[in-house]
Amino acid sequence: MVDITANHQGHFEFKLCPNDNIFLDPEQDCFDHFPLSTSDASKHYPINDRELGFRLLYVQLPLRVTCQQCILQWTYVGGNNWGDCADGTSGLGCGPQENFRSCADVRIVPHPLLADLVKPTHDHRIGVQPEVIVSLGHHARRADVFIPLDHR
Repeated sequence: MVDITANHQGHFEFKLCPNDNIFLDPEQDCFDHFPLSTSDASKHYPINDRELGFRLLYVQLPLRVTCQQCILQWTYVGGNNWGDCADGTSGLGCGPQENFRSCADVRIVPHPLLADLVKPTHDHRIGVQPEVIVSLGHHARRADVFIPLDHR
């Protein structure tokens, strides 16, 4: 769940880094190995309106990744600045845009029904497949993570 308090249009991107070390600040390439798809299999969740408030969206977690401390990275790429487009024209949402980023530590455990079928690994080359459980504190759910967006 994402709370939009200032709508800059654009899109959201979600990535995961199986860090497993709270004392290590991972490089961006760790996140880039695990881009998370939205429910429509896209790497971007577009914001094509001007609405404020909560958005419920789902991301697909890597099937074979488990961790005590993964880092979920969320990036909001705005789309409300004027710039030069790839086709040579100019327009709203083209060119460099503002980026807002936040992270959350999460724990990923194997889905109980899939535990015997899939051996967990921390290999960064594993592809993205369906669902595991994300545990935030004492709650265990599919990947519904609340990330407040407050850029007023």
